[in-house]
Amino acid sequence: MSASVRQRFSRQYWLGVVPALVVIFVRNFIPQYLTDEPVRLVSLKRVFDHSFLSQEWLQLVGYDEDSLSILFKSVLAPLWLWLKSGILVAMSARLIVWAVVFYAIVRLARAMNVPRYGLACGLFYWVWQGQSMGVGEWILGGGEGKCLAYAAIFLALESLLRGRRFVAAFFCGLAFWFHVPVGLWGVLAFYGALFVSQRERGLKAFLQPALLTLGLSLPMAWFAWKYAGVSAVGASVPSPDWLIVVFRNPHHLDPRHFGGWRVLLKLILLAGLTVLGLKSMVTPAMRRFFSVFMAVLMLEVAFGVIARELNFFVYLKTYPFRVADVLIFFLCCLVLPKLVVDAVSGVSTSAYFAPESPVSKFAALAVVAVVFIGCTFSMGLVRSDKFFVQQFATSWGHFLRHETSPYQEMTGWIKANTPISAVVIAPPWMDDFPLEAERAPMVSFRRNPHNGLVVEWFYRYRATNGGDFHSVGVDTVTEVQKNYPQLTATQLDEIRKSFGGEYYLTSARRDDLADRLVHANGHFYLYRVLMP
Repeated sequence: MSASVRQRFSRQYWLGVVPALVVIFVRNFIPQYLTDEPVRLVSLKRVFDHSFLSQEWLQLVGYDEDSLSILFKSVLAPLWLWLKSGILVAMSARLIVWAVVFYAIVRLARAMNVPRYGLACGLFYWVWQGQSMGVGEWILGGGEGKCLAYAAIFLALESLLRGRRFVAAFFCGLAFWFHVPVGLWGVLAFYGALFVSQRERGLKAFLQPALLTLGLSLPMAWFAWKYAGVSAVGASVPSPDWLIVVFRNPHHLDPRHFGGWRVLLKLILLAGLTVLGLKSMVTPAMRRFFSVFMAVLMLEVAFGVIARELNFFVYLKTYPFRVADVLIFFLCCLVLPKLVVDAVSGVSTSAYFAPESPVSKFAALAVVAVVFIGCTFSMGLVRSDKFFVQQFATSWGHFLRHETSPYQEMTGWIKANTPISAVVIAPPWMDDFPLEAERAPMVSFRRNPHNGLVVEWFYRYRATNGGDFHSVGVDTVTEVQKNYPQLTATQLDEIRKSFGGEYYLTSARRDDLADRLVHANGHFYLYRVLMP
């Protein structure tokens, strides 16, 4: 390779994201729906087709959670017009989101003077470990509005590092339009840090950008207030807030579930390492800014842990843990490689036992690195993702050969042979049923309201379990998977009377419902709930 080619190659700073991009691509760029994508895609499709799932109970009551990420919905909804297929829309949305997030990360890393090797190593480790310290939050994964909200936060930080306060204020306001909870907690930390770090410039230097962000975010604040204000019909027992935090989302919202104090202690350690690493990268003023930025994020987590002890669910349901959980880990991953390299490069063979010797400092850095890995390494994640390369190859093989699974055959039959207005009692864990069958499900585990309507969602979900739950969160899915196929004819009739549902889809053959069988393919069976 010639010197000129090597020089041009070395200037390509974006190459630092390649190791992380490979992991993200192989893990997540598969022709399958990821996490909450089916829920988001329903809202995207309804932008141009209001008749889609018009009989779903949530649509009938005017529910639309994606009003809290309205800009994401507006920007990506046209994909449905061009691509038609839900899988193609999902994969295209991922590519768009990943491109924007990686662009924002590269911009921020440049502004922080993170060397390319630091970006490559740190970003790879952050992605490989799932981007989270315990709350289950992520930025790079499926295509969702929160991903672009985080990208806006990154660009706000980058703009401030370059002295562009009003540009930073604009990106802070933009974060609200992509995702209100991420915008709320990220921007609160941003302006808390700005207020402290820019005190010598006077109150005006803080108020001017803050007012710009406030003006941009007020419409979304109104949407959020209106959305949260939807109350339960009749008596709310159990309470909506308890259902949202403890029953449905403990992995995100209940610190007793994911070890809130333990996560906070880890974040404190990582924040300390980040401040140490920033010393050689940014100005003292910006180092102070990042220190306060992370301190405010940790206060949000601390208040969340205290709120749980007081059962103050109104605070907890706003997701106070998610932004700190990913951003402090992210910042630490960016700065730690250079910190270690600087320590190694300063080692000499003299004065081994002097307290301030390079060898002693190197030993201390080695301990720090061990502490960092000990805090962040997730054996469980590595184990669960052990076969992701095999999954990538297998899923693409099936997709390119146009192989149809029994589930796809069944949903295709439902789409072609049942009335558009039909409501199906479908397995609530099959999140993509509305997209594949284009029929309204009686209830879906993932499509759960985050306001008072969660009470009706709970009763519907409990009905598919045939009775009360003995677990919370994702563990309830295991219960439903066991009990749902055993719902009796009487229970199905009660579900129809209470919540609607003309058909019952299950993976178990039911001899007691043989006279109601509508369609079967050996793996899935569709029964009519009410005899004609």
